[in-house]
Amino acid sequence: MKVEPAIETLMQKVGSTECRPLPFGKFLLKSAANKSLIKAAASPRGRVLLRNEALGIRQLSPALGDHLRVPTVNVLHDDETLCALEFSSVRGTQPRSWGAPHHDLEVMLNLEQRETNLRDVLVAERVERDRIETLLDRHGNPGVPMAPSHGDYIYWNLLCAPNAKPGLIDFEYYSPARLSFYDDLHFRVAPWLWRLIRLKMPLAALRKTLQFFIKDHHTSLSNELVFDLFVVHWMQIANWIYRSDPDANDHQDFPRLTIGPRLLDRS
Repeated sequence: MKVEPAIETLMQKVGSTECRPLPFGKFLLKSAANKSLIKAAASPRGRVLLRNEALGIRQLSPALGDHLRVPTVNVLHDDETLCALEFSSVRGTQPRSWGAPHHDLEVMLNLEQRETNLRDVLVAERVERDRIETLLDRHGNPGVPMAPSHGDYIYWNLLCAPNAKPGLIDFEYYSPARLSFYDDLHFRVAPWLWRLIRLKMPLAALRKTLQFFIKDHHTSLSNELVFDLFVVHWMQIANWIYRSDPDANDHQDFPRLTIGPRLLDRS
């Protein structure tokens, strides 16, 4: 496996003999000294994601820590050649999708919740101007409950162990403000969406699946608005990752970028 010189230097420094590739140009190392885990990236996209993960852990830990085991993070190195983070170990095994324990993040983050009008939500998400106007014509400009968000709350980011709270990892998609129950809805619907996308099922199947989970979520917002906001957040996460290194020329590796606009289209 070929790694960048900066990663090789880091491996020598921490005495790591293990180096596992992760998505978006990141690598997972294990420190020989204290057995802690280290995520490192030399690529532009990997560095952006790791910086965001460190921010997400620090911002969300105070609210989540009473209910979930969250790793602590220490920045080992951060410049334009390398970003390296050291994490405390969160032990456990990934649960199966149908047996994963769901803990309501919206409740944990309730004190962080703020109301924002729809236009400001869409602008903050860097939605295209024409699409903003389309969504405002469709929904008006209501207030939307917003809260900090993990961004990838799903069963494979949980670690379960006997007689312990579930562990939550991988905060790379953190945002200071998404729909307050985006994470909880994502936990339920995302595994199904990914299966349908992998099987190349028609768009109607994705739409019906999302609608099915939304109708059971109690909120003062209309189901149609929740649908559109979920898709906006889900799509813009991919947009943010793609924009972090547009020279990579890998638009085709982000199916959300083509599926999201089609889900928002009512024509």
